[in-house]
Amino acid sequence: MVRVVVRVAVVAVVVAAMQAGTVTPTLSARLDVLPVSTAAADELLGRATVEVTALGCDLSLRQGTAVVVAPDQVLTNAHVVGRFRSVDVSADGRPVIATAAVLASPAADLAVVDAGGLALGPLSLAPDDPLPGEPVRVAGFPHDEHPTPGATTTADGLVIEATSVVDYVDGGGMALRGVVMRLGAAVTPGMSGGPVLDRAGRLAGLVFGEQSPTGDALAIPASELRMVLAGGLTGSPGC
Repeated sequence: MVRVVVRVAVVAVVVAAMQAGTVTPTLSARLDVLPVSTAAADELLGRATVEVTALGCDLSLRQGTAVVVAPDQVLTNAHVVGRFRSVDVSADGRPVIATAAVLASPAADLAVVDAGGLALGPLSLAPDDPLPGEPVRVAGFPHDEHPTPGATTTADGLVIEATSVVDYVDGGGMALRGVVMRLGAAVTPGMSGGPVLDRAGRLAGLVFGEQSPTGDALAIPASELRMVLAGGLTGSPGC
């Protein structure tokens, strides 16, 4: 009787070991995604990337880029909006939307602009920041001709560039909290607020500037975007 019990226990252990072996993951969950094609990535960027023009209190015009993050809401940099009289949002072939409804976080250089009636599909926010070396795509509306050979320019002036993450640096030296993503891409004035798309077609960051003398593009990563969008925004001051 004792020998039977021992044999059953041994079988149970073997079965448990076999079951455990069948569920052991072979990839990190963050890498277990289906990459989108170049054409699909460019289509996503073309649909969700818009131009923003702010009329400042001193009557100056500031033009930048924004990305749709929710129905009738676009995300851009706080320095693009600044102190404003009005903010216009425009997408190719659609009427310009004028608004004064802006929420901002100057400490994170982020602003959400109400664009009711825009009716464009938002990009989903990446669950993880891309690692150094991972491929990404950057988009924006530059003021002048984009200097990077091989970049794609659409009919409405949107520039899309394939690049990769260089590394992450402390944002304190740039007057930003958290970390900053550096990208091996060239950006020019007007591309502030442009989206960084990861290989799965998700919003992995938001461009805010270029580092000198390296020429690397600088972006606010998805981890920081998520924290600010979850409750770090307040009303932006008008004139």
